[in-house]
Amino acid sequence: IGTTKRGLCPCYEDAARRIGLRFQDLFLDREALMAKISLILSFHSKTLKKIKANYNVHSIFEYCMDVKNNLGSFIKDSDQIISDTLNSGKKIVIEGAQAEHLDIIHGDYPNCTSSQCNPSGTLSGAGIGPTYVDKVIVTMKAYCSRVGNGPFPTELFGDEAEVIRKFGNEYGTTTGRPRRCGWLDLTALSDIRGYTNICLNHLDTIGLIGKELGHIKVCTSYRINDKSSKMFLKDYDSQVISYPSNIDHLKNIEPIYMVFEGGWDIPKRCLTFEDLPKPAQEFVSFIEQHTGIPVSYIGIGPNNEDTIIR
Repeated sequence: IGTTKRGLCPCYEDAARRIGLRFQDLFLDREALMAKISLILSFHSKTLKKIKANYNVHSIFEYCMDVKNNLGSFIKDSDQIISDTLNSGKKIVIEGAQAEHLDIIHGDYPNCTSSQCNPSGTLSGAGIGPTYVDKVIVTMKAYCSRVGNGPFPTELFGDEAEVIRKFGNEYGTTTGRPRRCGWLDLTALSDIRGYTNICLNHLDTIGLIGKELGHIKVCTSYRINDKSSKMFLKDYDSQVISYPSNIDHLKNIEPIYMVFEGGWDIPKRCLTFEDLPKPAQEFVSFIEQHTGIPVSYIGIGPNNEDTIIR
């Protein structure tokens, strides 16, 4: 299904089975930890035998001790630390990885990751209640990219895709695989996740892409070309304004685009929104107007200082 094959899914599988090792288990006495390891190996014995992997209780125990020696001093009671921080009025930033459509429950199942990476899932992972939330910032590129399989309504192919890939350096962080690339899809941005602000990255990149291709596109809705799909979708004269929860319905979808002619270069020492080229300002303003969410952070380069805060 296009995962990175780095063991994330088996790790979540062990957690769901209630047999996974947690960091706190490294502080158990020798016999108790070895008993846990033995239990896990018994669950995976068929798989390990099939792939001819030679793991045993003793070797895994020794590995656990290495982990404990290197990381043990960093293992703390996070609930107490978070509680003390909140009660003292300090700020906490929770950063979620992956993306909304890779969520195990609300994403493009089964082409997704193993975790709940929507804002509420990220909050649950930290164990913090929703009443403490002040901002929910959605970070997105000025175009779209995806690694692995799964639906991608605005995906481009051939020369157009290669232009985005080249200017955006779109290769997988973990695997190095060329990412699938396409135009920004605002229809895929859910309106029930509670986003209060947008962080828009690669505004410089999309400007160069526009100069190269002569235009920039933004998907604002879909057109359904199949009657059987219309029964399940919110539909206005065959024009759908929401992303289907059933990915099978995406097979018969045609993106409807807003087209911006040309592109732009962002000058050096561009510090404010007003310093941006007029076409770039119009692009950002369109995103705000269409989503109803302010674009409060704008990435115009690869470095931390290349960020406009409005």
